Formats: sequence, C-alpha cells, structure tokens
Amino acid sequence: MPSSETWRWCKHDIVAGAIALTCGYTDVISLQRWKCFATMTTGNAIWVGRVLLGIDPVSQDGLSGPAFYFAIIGAFFVGVVLHRWADIKFPARGASVISPVVALVQLACEVFIFFKSGDLDPDKLKWLVVLYAPLFGVVAGASADGRLASATTMVTGHVINLGKALVNVPTKTFTYTEKCKIVMSVVVLVCSILGACLGATMYKLNGHRTFGLLLPVSPVVVVLMWCHDHLARPQKLVKMYHQAVRKRMGKD
Repeated sequence: MPSSETWRWCKHDIVAGAIALTCGYTDVISLQRWKCFATMTTGNAIWVGRVLLGIDPVSQDGLSGPAFYFAIIGAFFVGVVLHRWADIKFPARGASVISPVVALVQLACEVFIFFKSGDLDPDKLKWLVVLYAPLFGVVAGASADGRLASATTMVTGHVINLGKALVNVPTKTFTYTEKCKIVMSVVVLVCSILGACLGATMYKLNGHRTFGLLLPVSPVVVVLMWCHDHLARPQKLVKMYHQAVRKRMGKD
C-alpha cells in the first residue's frame, strides 16, 4: 500500500503538534496585544463574565467591554460554519479550500497593523481581531471533524484522555489505535506549551512589542490545513495504485 498505518499516525502527530504549537504562539501574542484569545472561545467567555458587571477590578484595567469578546466568539463561530460549508461542498478538502480565503483576510489585517497602527486609535484598532478569529474557527472545525478527529486547540480534552488512559493502564490492554491517540494527546499538550513559550520569547526579543509577530501565522495555517486534508493517501495516488493492481492482475 502507498502508506503504512504507522506512517499515517506519524503524520497525524506532526500536523496536530504543529497546529497546537501555532495556536499556543498566537494566543500569547493576541493576549499581549488585545487581552483576548484569537484561537479559542473559553478564555473570551471568561473575559465576558469578568467585564459584564464591571465589578471585577481587573475589568477596569485595560480589558474591553463584553461586546468585544462576544464579537470574537461570534467570529470564531463563523469560521466553524465556513469550514462545515466548504467540507460539504468539497468533501475531505474543505479546510484546504476555505483556509486560504480566511487567512488572506488575517494577513491583510496584520500588514495593515504593521504599517498603520501608529496612526489609528488603539481602541478601534483592537476590533480587527474579529477578522483573525474565523481562521481558527476553521482550524478547530477541521481538527475536530476531519482526519485528526480531535480538537487540537483544546488541551482540556487531551488531558481527559490521558487521565482515562492512566486509570486503565493496570486493567486494560490498549489497542494500537488507542496507543496512538494517547501519543497524540501528549504531543498536543507539549506543543501547546512550547508554542506559548515561543510566543513569549518572540515578544521579548521584539522589544515587548507585537507588531509583525503574527505575520507568519496565516501562511503556516494554510500549509497545515493542506497537510490536514491530505493526511490520507491522495485521491490520485489511490487511483493510480488500484489501476496498477488491476493491470498486474490482468497480466497474471
């Protein structure tokens, strides 16, 4: 066969780890720049609760109003919807089809911020994060519904998997697939932490400024979504393989 089961899971781990690394990096930068999370909704929902009543001292120290965080959650939701629509229209290729379009919007925003941020009101400029979130809605939707079958941006789920596995060690013999899923959970957890470390390091090296630090994110995500959609054997390769088998059987 064109691809072994071991190599298939290895590719899964590489892509899942790279996505987790990218999301961890992005959230550190977005947290420093806008005091919000661009790649997930849980943190933004918590910020909504903190600022909703205006009684939390932290909510009076640089955090935005609830509408800002609701808008980010809504934008993330739009990304999930776009991925689902694309995946229905282009089966098993939705993420690689829609991600370049959404990523182009994010890249344009980052270039705009890089060159024009000094001329604009920071309180208005922060709303551009709403155009960043859809890309990570696509990533989350693709990871959960696609070949990874795991929301790689959600560390909580992977910690749960590891906890269940630990309890089952004395009484259960794990199948090969279950072992591979455990490895993936470890990879995602470690890479999320490494991504955050990378983001903090780059922020420090950049003079505690965020300008330009998100420029590579969009191209990286597009590449990862292409890899995600092609984790299984490419359709053309499968077709060629079966044609070769049929020809060989015909000669025999």
